[in-house]
Amino acid sequence: MGRPATSPSQRGLLLVEAGLCAVVIAVGLVFISRGLANQLKALRTVDEYETLLSLAHGKLSELEAQRLAGIPQPPGRPEGSFEMADETSSTSEYQWSVAAVRREDLDVDTDGRPLFSNVTLTVRRQDDERRSSAVSLFAIWPTAWVPAE
Repeated sequence: MGRPATSPSQRGLLLVEAGLCAVVIAVGLVFISRGLANQLKALRTVDEYETLLSLAHGKLSELEAQRLAGIPQPPGRPEGSFEMADETSSTSEYQWSVAAVRREDLDVDTDGRPLFSNVTLTVRRQDDERRSSAVSLFAIWPTAWVPAE
């Protein structure tokens, strides 16, 4: 038996097919690498948000425990900061602040002063690269817990 004859045009077609396959694979790898980079960025954002939320919950619990224990609060707007080192060994500073707005619509005492206030605790992050992000928690506290401004 003899080999079937192949024309030179079929061999050239195989070369073109191989070139097209290489281009398709290269384009696919570019899109896959971009997708992975975007996923890593999203994971860092979620991790940062979880850190901010955890700090905010802890600080709000701490402030509420101080109020329940009857620890006197200094006048003015309460604020402070946390120092934390993250996994890249750069130092990030987290600041917190509390703002309160009295609520006349909930309940008032005999003198017409509101008994409750909306309290907003905000935790912000400012790192070495000047990126910033923030998370806020809201609560309703007795007005007696809120320092006079």
